[in-house]
Amino acid sequence: MITDDPIRDLERQLVAAATTRAATGHPANRSGRRTAILAAAAVGLLVTAAVVLTGGGGSVTSATGPGGRPAGSIVQAAYSWLDPTGTVIHMQFDTRSYAGRPPVVHEVGQTDVWYSGDTERDVSTKVSPINDRAVAHLETVSRPGSLRYYESNTNTLTTERVCRPRGTPAAADPVAEFRALYHEGRITRGATSMFDGRRVRRLVARGRGTQRFVYLVGPRTGAPVAMIDEAGGDRSTVRFTGYQRLPVNVITRRDLRLQPHPGARPIHIGGPGCTG
Repeated sequence: MITDDPIRDLERQLVAAATTRAATGHPANRSGRRTAILAAAAVGLLVTAAVVLTGGGGSVTSATGPGGRPAGSIVQAAYSWLDPTGTVIHMQFDTRSYAGRPPVVHEVGQTDVWYSGDTERDVSTKVSPINDRAVAHLETVSRPGSLRYYESNTNTLTTERVCRPRGTPAAADPVAEFRALYHEGRITRGATSMFDGRRVRRLVARGRGTQRFVYLVGPRTGAPVAMIDEAGGDRSTVRFTGYQRLPVNVITRRDLRLQPHPGARPIHIGGPGCTG
């Protein structure tokens, strides 16, 4: 059945595909993109261990950002790829989350993010490799003072008042985290290492509590390659798979708006506004 809500249509297609594989006796993780994601999970664990254990070393005196423009240090170059000044940036990434000891993959996800200025829109799909039917889609648009998000598993559209200082991340995603840590001056340059067959530079930052971020970027350009997020015994590995720097126009402004979800139940959270 095709409706006028594309995200719920996609969810139905994923669930139907999982049911077909179960009926024909095929393992749940043997189809197309899922195969690539889950097959890379073991590699992700090994690479994570290698990156975390590699010591510092090497020196980079200059680097280039997008378009080959000089950007000074490798940290500045990495930030220049994520700085949306005068543009709309569209990025895509795959995420694998691990938990337990030894680590076990408990969730895989794919995310598109568009952001410009103080507005950000994320569209995420998450699937549990343990049960293909555990599918969830989340579309989020955040601006200073407000957050709107659609959740497919509950078919709800939530509008929430959010009090946050200017300059803090618009959403809890790898791009927003890197930008916030950069402005706080908490990112340091580490060693070079190998990741997915290519040499990368690692940039390290400590979050709150036990949280630790390792960003993997092109060693000369600072272009985003991957990110490893560790907290306690949990770990997430993010691979950046797409990048576009787009002009601000009618079409790209539409990419920054929450799409319609007819039939979704509205929810409103929060008070009249923020103080201070």
